[in-house]
Amino acid sequence: MYVITGSSALRLLRTIRCGAYFGATVRFTKAASAPDALDQDSVVVDTRVDLERFGDYGAFSKHDPLELGTFSRNRRPPLKSVHVRLLNAELPEGSFVRIDPDLFISSPELIACQMAKDATVMQLAQLIMELCGSYSLRPLADEDDCAFQIEAVTTVERIRAFANQVPRIPGRAKLKAALDLALDDSASPAETWLALSMGTPIDQGGWGLGPFVMNRQVKAPEHLAPYVTRSTCYVDVYSPVLHAGFEYMGANWHLDPALAGMVTGAWLDQWRREQASKATDDLRRLRDLQSIGVAIIPVTAADLRTPEAADRIAWAMAHAGEQRGAWDTQAWLASLDMATGRIARSRLLDELSPGNELY
Repeated sequence: MYVITGSSALRLLRTIRCGAYFGATVRFTKAASAPDALDQDSVVVDTRVDLERFGDYGAFSKHDPLELGTFSRNRRPPLKSVHVRLLNAELPEGSFVRIDPDLFISSPELIACQMAKDATVMQLAQLIMELCGSYSLRPLADEDDCAFQIEAVTTVERIRAFANQVPRIPGRAKLKAALDLALDDSASPAETWLALSMGTPIDQGGWGLGPFVMNRQVKAPEHLAPYVTRSTCYVDVYSPVLHAGFEYMGANWHLDPALAGMVTGAWLDQWRREQASKATDDLRRLRDLQSIGVAIIPVTAADLRTPEAADRIAWAMAHAGEQRGAWDTQAWLASLDMATGRIARSRLLDELSPGNELY
């Protein structure tokens, strides 16, 4: 029996979530389920573990070692292509998920705990929001390459409750800080960026506009229902306090695959029809939200690149809150304009930029 842990477990979990696993069908779900039984005495550490079932994603080397877990100090042989992690025999139930009859990997909750030692708070918060969201980074892929519209595999509160049961976590303070920032139900890395940058308190390097909720339903008042296309809409990053939200306008708003040399012919026509329909639907949704009093701040990729651009979308959100009597913009600007805060926000954007995620 083999147990894969740490960053290797994260890579294989992403492989499974992205649909690139060639073994038995495995379905992770954020709903609580009965834990898989793991006989600690049966766990072995050697190079015979067969990872061909993961295709190229299971190709580890001495430069990118596979992390295998063991519960015994006597079973930690020196192997060049394997990093052996000594696991705590007192780990709580739900620490491991069976992938195949001979293979377990760390659960999403344990992965978050295991990554805390070497990660920054923002890297951990990004990872937690990925695990608790409906997207997954593709392992070994270029930055921003994701699988979307998939099921979350855990929740922030499940990770928090699990961590409280783990006897020793190197980096526990960072994990706690990341859990205080992370949110459930993000649908993309861009939404995660928006929530973490705009929601993190000013004294921690953010813009201090939180708290937010992600992809939350906003219902039209009953007396306005006849005047909107739909009575219920979703907002990417929503502030119930400010009654305003950020909407990320992704690449599909601007991309033409013909110009990019991607496709031609009938498929291209179908793609354009689908995107036109989606764009129309999105515009109607934004109009409906505006008509029921929710201020919507559109955000593009260019707004995520510099502190100055991020300042502008933050100001738009703060101004919307002030118009509703829910925000003291003058006091907020005074706090935001401190030199130390500007330096901290620049650092935070660097941490959140694509390519700095945990792999």
